[in-house]
Amino acid sequence: MAKKRNNKKKRNTIGRISNNAVKLRTEDWDKQNGRVAFYYACEKNCQLSDWHNTELKELIRCFKKIENLTWNDIKTHNGLNYEPISSLAIEPPANIPPDASFSSLRVSKESRLYGFRLEDTFYIVWFDKNHIVCPKGKTKHYKI
Repeated sequence: MAKKRNNKKKRNTIGRISNNAVKLRTEDWDKQNGRVAFYYACEKNCQLSDWHNTELKELIRCFKKIENLTWNDIKTHNGLNYEPISSLAIEPPANIPPDASFSSLRVSKESRLYGFRLEDTFYIVWFDKNHIVCPKGKTKHYKI
């Protein structure tokens, strides 16, 4: 008995899902709008509960800016003053991923957010309104 011949074009699939659907997301994250996450927010130093009403309003404006700009724009925005940080005055929490690269974002003249970026999200670790995390002109004990 002769086998039936399947003339259908072989599709590039894994089961019923196409290979394109299961590829890792490889887009350029700097072209994506910024996002903010609180998963790693530290409960020990520089807490958000220390901020006052006007400072919280400035923080909300900062979050809105971040979410309305791409990461390319955030990195060059004069008001946000995004900066990589190489050393800290306080010890990072133990739950921070070992490959995290810390950076800061300016909320106001006095206040900063410290954390790290992963893909399109800035994970806040500290809400610093008194320059405790990275004081200017003072020794920083923790190299990162």
